[in-house]
Amino acid sequence: MIIQEFLPNPVGKDTDGEYILLFNDSAGAVSLDGWSLKDASGKIFKLSGKLTANQPLKLNYATTKISLNNSEETIYLIDPAGKEIDRLTSGNLSEGFPAQHDVDLNSGTYSGIFEKLSPISAGPLAKNEATASVFIFWILSAMILASLAVYILKNVYDQESGTN
Repeated sequence: MIIQEFLPNPVGKDTDGEYILLFNDSAGAVSLDGWSLKDASGKIFKLSGKLTANQPLKLNYATTKISLNNSEETIYLIDPAGKEIDRLTSGNLSEGFPAQHDVDLNSGTYSGIFEKLSPISAGPLAKNEATASVFIFWILSAMILASLAVYILKNVYDQESGTN
C-alpha cells in the first residue's frame, strides 16, 4: 500500500477538491480494516473495506474530514499494527497540482499503476496563468535580445565594410 498522491490546494474551494489517493501496489487484495491515515496536524482517519490488487482508492475531504495544509503537509499511512507504511510530504504547491511520489517506472512496485487509473484532465495545467505568463515573458525577452544582437552585428559589419 502506498499514498500515491494528495491534492492540498485544488482550483476553487479546498473542501470541494482536496483528496488523498491510495494505491494497492501488492499482488493481492488488502483488507483496510485497522489501517489509518494521519496528517501533519495529527488528524486521523480510520480506513475500512477491501482494496484489490493494483487498485486506487480516492478519498476526498467529505469522506476523511482531513483538511489538508496548502503547503508543508505530510500524510502518513499507518498499518493495523501501528507501523508507518508510507508517508508523502508536499512543499509549497501551486493551485491544482498534487503532491506525488517520485515514480521509478522500472520498479515493480508501480507496475500496472497507469493502466488502472482514469485519465487526469489537463484542467489545472491549462489554468495555471502564472506558468503561461512566465513562459510568454521568457519568449518575448529572447526575441528582444535576438533582435538587439542582429542590430549590433549589422552595425559592426556595416562599419567594417564602410557602409552606412
